[in-house]
Amino acid sequence: MSEHAHNPADQGGALSGFFGGAVVLLIIVVVIVYFTNAKFAGHEGAERPAAEATK
Repeated sequence: MSEHAHNPADQGGALSGFFGGAVVLLIIVVVIVYFTNAKFAGHEGAERPAAEATK
């Protein structure tokens, strides 16, 4: 195991990287969903009410 001493100053950078990465991933997912919905908006069967879809 490494004998590296724990430095409390590293915690701020680690947390900002963690939350920054989470925000970036969330933005990427939202953009992919937006473009996918835009691509399939005009196709037949899109936005059909649940009652009609089961017939």
